[in-house]
Amino acid sequence: MTACELKAFHNKTVKIGFDDGEIATAHLTCSSEDCEDVMVDVLATNRPARYPQMHTCTYIVHAAEIESVAEISHEDTDSASETIHLVEPPLPLLDIQDESVAA
Repeated sequence: MTACELKAFHNKTVKIGFDDGEIATAHLTCSSEDCEDVMVDVLATNRPARYPQMHTCTYIVHAAEIESVAEISHEDTDSASETIHLVEPPLPLLDIQDESVAA
């Protein structure tokens, strides 16, 4: 696919089929037509080793690696968790206000 074709899925939760057989549930945040890249927050995948820090990072994938994409509902995301590896929820942000640094 192209980054332009993926614009319709910005800010949506989608199921992505990659050319290497990976199937991922992800939140597509944006795409770059200049670089043909797509930024995704991976929620679940059948290939977790591809995303070593998936619970803390947004990943960039090449649009050309994507063979199919379909928007999914929240209910579909819940049922998908039974068949593919779920990513750990993001860690909570810490409040790191150090008064000695502010001075």
